[in-house]
Amino acid sequence: IFCVAVGLLLVQGVWVVIWSFAAMGISNEESEQDPAAGWTALGLLISFFWTYQVIANVLHVTCVGVTGHWYFIGGDGYTGVVTSAVKRALTTSFGSICLGSLLVAVLQTLRVLVRTAERRTNDALCLMCVRCLLNVLENAVRYFNKYAFCLVGLYGHSFTTAGRMAFDLFQNRGWSAVFNDDLISTVLLLACFAIGGLTACFAMILCAVGGLGDFIGLGAFLGFVGGVAISSVVVRVIISAVATVFVCYAEQPTALSLTHPELYDDIVAAWSQFQPSEFDGEPDELRPLSQEGTVSKPLKTGV
Repeated sequence: IFCVAVGLLLVQGVWVVIWSFAAMGISNEESEQDPAAGWTALGLLISFFWTYQVIANVLHVTCVGVTGHWYFIGGDGYTGVVTSAVKRALTTSFGSICLGSLLVAVLQTLRVLVRTAERRTNDALCLMCVRCLLNVLENAVRYFNKYAFCLVGLYGHSFTTAGRMAFDLFQNRGWSAVFNDDLISTVLLLACFAIGGLTACFAMILCAVGGLGDFIGLGAFLGFVGGVAISSVVVRVIISAVATVFVCYAEQPTALSLTHPELYDDIVAAWSQFQPSEFDGEPDELRPLSQEGTVSKPLKTGV
């Protein structure tokens, strides 16, 4: 799965380079007075953000498929599982990925347009408020998409169906606090910067030892960027896996007891203290979701 993550990260980099050259070429050909220039710029922005989000979400859905296999089936040997997950993400689930990614891309494009308008006007207070609102909305959609794509990757649902199921699932479970207390992303982000700092220091030492004192600053910068980029690959996979386990455990908690009983016992022991209302009687008996009227179809073969 990490090879897939690295490959998709490289694809994102190639896309950024191609888009940059295309944008520079078009900007040189068109003038600001051209009525079509504005629409061209709008199309370029949407295409950039949309493609970037699609590539990122293909990785997310692939990680979801692999994590779902680990959760519900277990076992060793995940080469075929990864291949199957990538195939589903690029075929049957690709339409859902594109739709969900488009929502974020539109919000990102609007935010860029508002920021550009701020620089061209003297009264930017209202535009700043609009940009702040768009930023909040974008973060909310990103957060919601992460869990909706989990159900897309696990069950092959459409994006609209998966979104409704994700909302109902956590509403019925009463696990709203889980989202508020999810500090994993923040911790992993700090870890990325810490690794970047270490690689920057290592690069500075290499420059000093190698007699390249004039390039210490450049070496530190490249070391930091390289460290963050490499660690972000691992972080993306971990974040997707954690979100998938949240969804799987919320929907079918006892499945984990069959594949990973020791981990299941640890989770139940911790969760019974954090959310005792979700347990009936014994602390190791989580209330079935079917009592609340929301049950997903069985996992499809190969997940």
